Amino acid sequence: MKKNKILQLVTALLMLSLVLSACGGQEPEAEDTIQIGFSVIDISMGYWTEQIEGAQAKADELGVELLVHNSDTDPAKEISAMENWIAQGVDAIIVSAVDAKALETYVAQAHEKGIFVVGAIHDLEGADAFVDQDEYRLGYMTGELAGQWITDNLEPDAEFAVLGFDGLEHVIIRGDGMEDGVLANAPEAVQVARQDCNGSTDLGMEVAESLLQAYPDLRVFVAVNDACALGIYEAIRATGKELDDFCVVGSDGSQEAFEKIREEGIFRGTIDLNPYGAGQMEVQMAYDLIMGNDVEASVLAPMQTITSENVPE
Repeated sequence: MKKNKILQLVTALLMLSLVLSACGGQEPEAEDTIQIGFSVIDISMGYWTEQIEGAQAKADELGVELLVHNSDTDPAKEISAMENWIAQGVDAIIVSAVDAKALETYVAQAHEKGIFVVGAIHDLEGADAFVDQDEYRLGYMTGELAGQWITDNLEPDAEFAVLGFDGLEHVIIRGDGMEDGVLANAPEAVQVARQDCNGSTDLGMEVAESLLQAYPDLRVFVAVNDACALGIYEAIRATGKELDDFCVVGSDGSQEAFEKIREEGIFRGTIDLNPYGAGQMEVQMAYDLIMGNDVEASVLAPMQTITSENVPE
């Protein structure tokens, strides 16, 4: 009887030992990887391409997964991405709003699921944090470049055209600034047109070709971004005209624009928005929100005038 009890006790101890050993040998489950969605207006624009490069570099540094979506300037696509990420339960969403008003509902839905939202460059009501860009000031600085070039190189009543992106409500004011900036430095200059290029190289080229035919004396173009300015650049070069009197300016600070400015040709300048750095800043903000760190509600994106005199190598 006593032997049976001892045997039962030994058996029980052995089984307990095996259970404890098995539990102790299991590796703890790794924490889920942080996921951040990033929806950009149009990745074909150099500015947003470089933003994504900066964002990805920061995501790699922080060890988070970056999910990139191209809205292609289509509000429906942007909303679809927001819906998918909310359903998926990502940790944060960075979005450059095509239609900020339409996104307000989805920002609220994201918050209900505990998902943080960061606004990228364009206003977004309800966002937890925001990298802000002064659209009017950006346009004004771009226009100033062209106006100064007119004053220094052309007749006071030289003709100029503004190629904007008035299809995006929050960019209309940038076009207003472009007009005002030119006239601040060249008050007698004559504006012959304000047309949309939708921030596109192809459309910028197409619109510029039409304007060059309609206004043979047109020599100065103020573009809403570098992508559009590059299209204008190609349209002017295709005319076969003497190029010394032409001036094209843009904004973004894309590498393609820097290359053209270094040529010291008709691409006279741009406004550098440091898109690579902005992308890094937005991912860092999203990460800090997820980790419970203090985050400034709004950070102003830096802007710098670039010409052949200070263009980065």
